[in-house]
Amino acid sequence: MIRGETVSSGAPLDCGDEGCPSPDGPKVLCSGAGYYIGYFCDLCGPYSRESLGYYATTEQAETALAEGWPERTTEFRPSSVCDTGQADD
Repeated sequence: MIRGETVSSGAPLDCGDEGCPSPDGPKVLCSGAGYYIGYFCDLCGPYSRESLGYYATTEQAETALAEGWPERTTEFRPSSVCDTGQADD
């Protein structure tokens, strides 16, 4: 992730288009990959994925939104596959 790519890492709270309303806060959104926590502009659509990953169900994502979720970070941590060519155990 690039610093400033998410609201939690410094991106603007709104989508950036003039005249668009500021969002109420993060919410559960859906994509082809699953449900995620992000920001949505009522005029422009989704513009930020804050959650680290995706959730299989709306209920899982809603629970994560209510209780806290793993956020995407600006740290790049290569997996051991990249380091050694072998997967983690």
